[in-house]
Amino acid sequence: MKTTRVFLSVAAAGVLGVLGGCGGGGSKPTPPPVAITVSLGGQPPTSLTVNAQTALTANVANDSASAGVKWTVTCGSSGACGSFSNASTGSGASTTYTAPSAVPSGSTVTVTATSVTDGTKTASATITITQPTPTLANGTYVFHLSGQDNLGQCFTVGAFTVANGAITGGEQDFSDSGSAYSSLIAASGSSLSAGSGSNLQITLKLTNANVPNDNGVLTFRASKTAGARWLISEYDGFATGSGSMDLQTSTAAPSGSYAFLASGVGFDTSGKGIATGLGGILNISGTSISLQNSIFDLNFGTTLSLAKSFTAGSVSTVDSMGRFSISLTPDPSVLKDFVLTGYTVGPNQVLLIESQTDNLKYNLGGTALAQGNNAGNFNQNSLSGKAYVYGGEGSDSIGAVDFAGVFGFNTDGTLSGPLAINDLTNYGEDTITGGTYTVGTIGRVTLEDVATQHAPLKANYGFVMYLDGNGNALILSADDVEVSSGPATLRTTSSPQLAGGYALAGRGFVNDSNGTPWSAVGPQTISSANYSGFTDYNDGGSLNPNITLSGSESSSTGVLTLMGLNPIVNSTALLNYAIDNKHVVTITIDQDLLGLLQMESTQ
Repeated sequence: MKTTRVFLSVAAAGVLGVLGGCGGGGSKPTPPPVAITVSLGGQPPTSLTVNAQTALTANVANDSASAGVKWTVTCGSSGACGSFSNASTGSGASTTYTAPSAVPSGSTVTVTATSVTDGTKTASATITITQPTPTLANGTYVFHLSGQDNLGQCFTVGAFTVANGAITGGEQDFSDSGSAYSSLIAASGSSLSAGSGSNLQITLKLTNANVPNDNGVLTFRASKTAGARWLISEYDGFATGSGSMDLQTSTAAPSGSYAFLASGVGFDTSGKGIATGLGGILNISGTSISLQNSIFDLNFGTTLSLAKSFTAGSVSTVDSMGRFSISLTPDPSVLKDFVLTGYTVGPNQVLLIESQTDNLKYNLGGTALAQGNNAGNFNQNSLSGKAYVYGGEGSDSIGAVDFAGVFGFNTDGTLSGPLAINDLTNYGEDTITGGTYTVGTIGRVTLEDVATQHAPLKANYGFVMYLDGNGNALILSADDVEVSSGPATLRTTSSPQLAGGYALAGRGFVNDSNGTPWSAVGPQTISSANYSGFTDYNDGGSLNPNITLSGSESSSTGVLTLMGLNPIVNSTALLNYAIDNKHVVTITIDQDLLGLLQMESTQ
């Protein structure tokens, strides 16, 4: 860490005594005291990167008390402006100023030395706080985005390779309710550049001119978490959306049993879009789907087809980017045959998108999780006494709906825990007051008659859960009141201590006259339940960089109030459901903004 030294001097304006009388006679009048004045000496740094340090010194003249100076710093993000090693120093003694861990609102801080003897005498310097230019290490990165374009829900999955700070190529798949396309990613026209603050901007030039995107270019902003993982948000005029991006660790062909979930929009015989979720267990053996222990569940607009079988299936070879396809023929009385395109992230995870080159022609995106040695070995003890944090999106009779909460799996086979809902009419946290769970040997879990304290949808919920045995799961709703789906993760602490730097990303809808979709991503700092940071915010295709985000969490209610997340109103109420100290699922719980977010620690 580079350290510079800056000297601030406190000087005196000299006052000459006036001799009295003429010719040498008479007595001299008493001169007034020499006043303390402050002026800067030397050149303070015009900018510092976050967490950088610089030494500051103030020299005080004409201070008969020799009291020295006190040091203060102000900025647009109160309480997150940096700190001093010594808040008070004697004349000529130095203090070390440490810049804040995140760029403050307005991007500047003002450091001030104030005379202790005369508080009206000060010297100040304004310093711009910047982030180091973000970049990606060499390797292949796999990414996914879920969001909204002008046709409704849309999905993007892909991979690109980085070498020495440049994108050298890749491929991606896109789906919305009008079309689906595959495309190569060209090196020419693709780039990595600085977004706002510590955010990275990634621009991908698509070679397929038919892909309905922003002039053939996909742009997103990325905020770094720990390791080689980033949270991302689409940042162009074509669509909103959020997701994640990971350094690929394997391109090996998939093998063994996988829990899978794909959700989005299906279509009835008239072509009407219907909220749809499709999940199950796939047993992959070489290039074939083993029909034994392969199963699927379908929620088509709350019409349920549960525990159904496949009649055939195959898996293609994997290309150099980890891309392959899974062709599946289900029970024809339930569903037409379909193809899932997969991108391998690593040995345990595959990102999925339905290709629409199949006979089904739905619009679905999702995930598959490898069960490994856990396959076929699940039982009630796999969940008994544990709790999973869940975040799901979907649709109910009112419109779009989000769920978040904690499923507690009691040792007696019953369920408990908080479950929050927001569909902009019903919103807030409820309590699970009833329900049972049953674990099948292949990792398929049924959650039945899930009753909540106030039953906001006037009916009990049902869910199907697919386990990987490593603390991860996928959940699909299985009731007649809503269609929702999303990931769930084993909670490892019931008393989380959130502190330090986090990346935040989310998406949803503003409760305005148009139901405008939004997405956002950016770094946050949490200190004593206070939040500060910014997001690059996409308001229905209107791009808003470096929007200040700030707020605090109530110690009595647990409600997090954030400013800057909703462009229409000043504040948004949210609830956090922490998986551990580093991973959090967050849901909005007011009628002004619908949103599901995630936070991940940068440490």
